Formats: sequence, C-alpha cells, structure tokens
Amino acid sequence: MRSIVAFLAVVAVALAEVHFEEKFSD
Repeated sequence: MRSIVAFLAVVAVALAEVHFEEKFSD
C-alpha cells in the first residue's frame, strides 16, 4: 500500500513539473 502512495506521489510531482514548465515556457 505504501509503495502505491509513493508511486502516486512521484507521478503527481512529475505531472506538476511538466505542467509548470509548459505554463511558464513563454
């Protein structure tokens, strides 16, 4: 269970970074 939470956290951070870069890539 804990590994699933850790995996989701990593995915969330990765998606947040991609979204942040796209949003401020101007």
